[in-house]
Amino acid sequence: MKRILSFVLSALMLVSLLAGCTKTVTETLKTDFVCSFVITQVNDEQKINVAYNSDENITKLVLSVKHGEQTVCEKTFEGDALNEKNVTVDAFYGKHTVSIKAFAGEFETNTVSEIALSASEYIIAPISGSMPQLYFTLNMKEITKDHAIPAFVWLARPDSWNWENLPENVYAMPNAPIEEVLTHNNYDKMVEATDKYIEELYSINKNSKFNLYINDFNSYLYLKLLEGNGIPASNYYVTLLSDGGSSYKDFNLAFNVEEEGFDADAKYVEMAEKLDNLFAEVREAGDYDGGDSFSVDGNAFRQYSYVAAREKDNIEWWILRPRSGVLCSPDEEFINRVLNDDKREGVIEERNFANPLKVMTDEEKAELKSLYNFNNELFEAADESVKKAMMILGSWATAVNEPDFDDYVKLIKAYYGEEEFVYYYKGHPNTPTSNHPDKQAQLERLGLIDVESSINAELILFFYPDIYMCGYNSSTFMSVESPEMACCMFNMSIADAEANEATADYRKLIGIYTSKITEDSPYASYCEGEGSFYLIEFNNDKQNDANFAIFDAEANKITYHKN
Repeated sequence: MKRILSFVLSALMLVSLLAGCTKTVTETLKTDFVCSFVITQVNDEQKINVAYNSDENITKLVLSVKHGEQTVCEKTFEGDALNEKNVTVDAFYGKHTVSIKAFAGEFETNTVSEIALSASEYIIAPISGSMPQLYFTLNMKEITKDHAIPAFVWLARPDSWNWENLPENVYAMPNAPIEEVLTHNNYDKMVEATDKYIEELYSINKNSKFNLYINDFNSYLYLKLLEGNGIPASNYYVTLLSDGGSSYKDFNLAFNVEEEGFDADAKYVEMAEKLDNLFAEVREAGDYDGGDSFSVDGNAFRQYSYVAAREKDNIEWWILRPRSGVLCSPDEEFINRVLNDDKREGVIEERNFANPLKVMTDEEKAELKSLYNFNNELFEAADESVKKAMMILGSWATAVNEPDFDDYVKLIKAYYGEEEFVYYYKGHPNTPTSNHPDKQAQLERLGLIDVESSINAELILFFYPDIYMCGYNSSTFMSVESPEMACCMFNMSIADAEANEATADYRKLIGIYTSKITEDSPYASYCEGEGSFYLIEFNNDKQNDANFAIFDAEANKITYHKN
């Protein structure tokens, strides 16, 4: 929206006093210096244009733009820069104070005025959590409509991005100093800045549309930032980005209630009514802090992502794997509607991380890597200890699908050692660790660090290519950067791998194959004692001149053999 201010300034030029001395001007001087200025926003851009007109020859123009106490721009124009009798400076959307000094030789005049810059549509993305950041980053081109819509972002984990390589039309939240944007543990202060910025932008242009992208774990934000600022539903759209395991957990807390005769539809109706009441409460209060003064507090509101997406036309929920066993309810008719009808109708938007990567050009992938540092906290333990990261690829989080898991973990730690590696576990996306307390306890007992299972392992490797892998059979082994990083296959012999067509593309990459030795195995004679023993076959890993090795799980010992 174009804002135009015009004013005429006059100044009487007198003899000046310099350092206590009188300067006498002998030539005849004009007593009036008249200059008119027109200040406008350049189209819908974040630029201010100052056009000027004077009978005098303007030799210098000094512009200063401030947003409150924050200096946005200070610039001096001289010489050829004044040929067109108008100059342009960068600013950002919001209310600004423009100070202008014009010089005609030794004469000077100045003025101060206000201007407001606005756009018809904004993207506001105050994002916490690893997965929501990844969702936003990978889908940024779609979200911004090929960078046509300006996007203002801050991340609770700011080191995930290289802020000097932001894509076109994507900006750090502008009404806070960049030092604040890049500060860890600055969540509350940045929420406050976002709240004030949205309020300011809406006050400038009541027709502007706001597209809010937030972590569903902090879903209270859309009530605070949009409803709390009195913005009508027709002027905003909310996309809730899944936080991974906690998203499934919160849905299941609401609808996977283990009690006789539980009626998920009745629970849904009750929550929908509470949601409408809460919206009314927030509008009346003009804020939402998630406290006890509201009928639904911030923690409980995390369970409302599905309800809000289904009830409100301007709210949708992005989730990685809306599958049976991930989103759960004993009410089969209810959960079938969630996983079928609601997916088709776009209430739940299934978003796979791999899909945006598949359609990216090499240039776009290079730009993505230059922007995204991934989550440097993901493998922080390995980085801090200056060790390599070994990621164990799990299967479904059950003993049937992960046979002899404890023993295989002991085996790889005995073989690769703990002086050189830190060990992580990446489960199957269909069975998030957060849904399986027994698996959580097992990982803690074995000293494994859990990696968010909902993130595709291939994507982790895309951003963190120097990670080593072992685990149960998975095509993820094909994504390793170099063969020596495909370390160990659990529960499979070389013969089994050669007989399995599915392993054809990566079977030769695997360093060692490990399998449990049974009583009828030709290797049983090498096993002494009553415990569990495992065969280690060297495939792409020739550490010594042994032909094979035996791991005694009870003794936690490897013996090497030549045969």
